[in-house]
Amino acid sequence: MANAITLEIVQEAAAYLRARTPYRPRVGMVLGSGFSGVAERALEAQSIPFEEIPHFVKPTVPGHMGRLVFGTFGGLEVAMMQGRVHFYEGHDAAEITFPIRVLRAMGAEMLIVTNAAGGVRRGMRPGDIMAIVDHINLI
Repeated sequence: MANAITLEIVQEAAAYLRARTPYRPRVGMVLGSGFSGVAERALEAQSIPFEEIPHFVKPTVPGHMGRLVFGTFGGLEVAMMQGRVHFYEGHDAAEITFPIRVLRAMGAEMLIVTNAAGGVRRGMRPGDIMAIVDHINLI
């Protein structure tokens, strides 16, 4: 990707997906490290590898499968990203945010993002679930 997200390439990827799945997700989910198994719980799931979707970049980080899983979850049509690309992998903001823009073009009105995060709060242990309300960006 040439560091620019155009409406045309977003629509190209969304059109590709619409032609391959009957799902029109209301909810998009980014399943980060440790949460990719959530996609296995989607009903009537359909999986499409990132490398088959125009302009998507396949992640290289262990635990990030690089698949977009469509299905129903909690009675809603969803699109779940099993993994994503990261800035520290050498990707720019356009590549990192591109799949989210495509999910919106597919009809997603809500986005749920999970990730592995470090923290300094005493009493928290690896695997605890928390809601992040602020962060320090040291990029």
